[in-house]
Amino acid sequence: MTQIGNGNARHRVSLPDGTEITLSWAALTDTGLRREVNEDSFLAQAPVFAVADGMGGHAAGDFASAAVVTRLAEHGGKTLVGTPEID
Repeated sequence: MTQIGNGNARHRVSLPDGTEITLSWAALTDTGLRREVNEDSFLAQAPVFAVADGMGGHAAGDFASAAVVTRLAEHGGKTLVGTPEID
């Protein structure tokens, strides 16, 4: 399992009307009752929050899910991320 950004659980956001809010979060995955290995990966690094299902039982599911969150983590810490930046 790959986890990125789990250590920083606070992020301040300024809304267009000037209101400021603080976001808090937690992230966790579990192998469940049918698998021995957790192939899931997650990213909790504002402003990007994602879970990549490792597709347990399929070849290289753990590598695929890790690749997704590693790529998305390149955008962590930015003020704003949209579809064009992720493509």
